[in-house]
Amino acid sequence: MHKRTLASLHYENMPYDGVHYHILKRETPGHTALLKLDAGSRQPARFHPGWVKLMVLSGELKVDDQTLQPHEMLIIPANTAYTVQAITEVICLAISELDGAELAR
Repeated sequence: MHKRTLASLHYENMPYDGVHYHILKRETPGHTALLKLDAGSRQPARFHPGWVKLMVLSGELKVDDQTLQPHEMLIIPANTAYTVQAITEVICLAISELDGAELAR
């Protein structure tokens, strides 16, 4: 066994300022990752080909008009455009049914 804290994990930068990820499990066709968002960071409107489940582990996350607190989960249906904004620093679990994302127009 190897015990680690969420803060001690190595997070890769995403192409959005203040948004980082750590892959927990990658399998075809989807993946599971931890997302770390700096307070005030945003992701532009996007959609995925499959559903996405977001569970906030710490912080406060706004997804469109819904605000998620720790231990709350939101399921985003496939091909549904959504935006993300971190109200505070956030760590959340993201489970994607399928790989891939596109920016909404």
